[in-house]
Amino acid sequence: MSRDPATPRVSIVLATFNRPASLERLIRQLGDQDLPPDRFEVIVVDDGSEPPAAEVLEGLDLPCPVILLRQPNRGAAAARHRGALEARGEVIVFTDDDMQVGPGFLSAHEALHVPGSRRVVVGRIHPSPRLDERPLFERFHARGHDRGGDRPLHGDAVCTGNVSMRRADYLEIGGFDATLEQLEDADLGLRLEQAGAEVVFSEDASTTHDSDQDHFVAWRSKAVRYGRHGVRLARKHPGLLNADSWRFFFGNALAKRPVVTAGLVAPGLARWLGDLVQRSAIAADRLGLERVALSAASLLWDLEHFRGVREELGSLGATLRSCGEFLERAEEAETPVPGVGPVSVALGRVLRALLPVG
Repeated sequence: MSRDPATPRVSIVLATFNRPASLERLIRQLGDQDLPPDRFEVIVVDDGSEPPAAEVLEGLDLPCPVILLRQPNRGAAAARHRGALEARGEVIVFTDDDMQVGPGFLSAHEALHVPGSRRVVVGRIHPSPRLDERPLFERFHARGHDRGGDRPLHGDAVCTGNVSMRRADYLEIGGFDATLEQLEDADLGLRLEQAGAEVVFSEDASTTHDSDQDHFVAWRSKAVRYGRHGVRLARKHPGLLNADSWRFFFGNALAKRPVVTAGLVAPGLARWLGDLVQRSAIAADRLGLERVALSAASLLWDLEHFRGVREELGSLGATLRSCGEFLERAEEAETPVPGVGPVSVALGRVLRALLPVG
């Protein structure tokens, strides 16, 4: 794994932690790119894996330079940032160690970074070809990766599973915020967008997600963390509606809102409701009612997500005040906010009257 003296144009950075088999698979696929091997390098940051990732990479004969860095476990954001600092390429591509890529992955990313452009390229993330065999929550989660189509993208669409940018733009905004355990990618994307970068979508620069998560407990805990970090993200980007978790509440189906509201008012009830919804989702899935099961999984994610929101905000009063402030910004927005209609606007005014800021 020696460094090639030639300076590559593209550096692909991936953080890895305790996924030796999928890491080896991905590295072999990166070694089979149609981009000439002197035009890219692979930087692997081992975030404290046991056994070390070096044992996986030893003996691999790849045509491109592979640089391995190892650090104590500090989280994916810190690992990716270290890799970006080490990178020599003009363009940085980030992906995850549970992704798979085809031969045209890197060339598709490179092609969109034409001279003079300042782009953040969000690539298509396909679900696993074995998705039908995966747990229910993974089948639900796969739908959330679909960021393509004709919709305009913003910085919150950035996902470290498949994204590229100019290294100069990355460094200019300071890179990943290592204090964020979740949503560090959305935070990065929002700051890049605010700094003037254009967020674009690429169908050709695609990856396939092949997650190894198997347990509802870990998935529900992740949803809570997303809720807590959603509040922190909103604090970092005051005024940005697409940085605020409340957009998910009002963008949801009306039928969900009473259940999620009950969980917001009484966090203990949210846990009980979550257990009930999980059992219902599993039962529906076993009966072959996948559509019902997926809807229940979606409700479960929202319950846990907003339990995290409530935990981070602390009190019911602070939670209602936060909601009212979001609705005020939505009322003043130039374009309509999904799910925020006259009734929601009136609710926001009532909340602000009852719970004024300060």
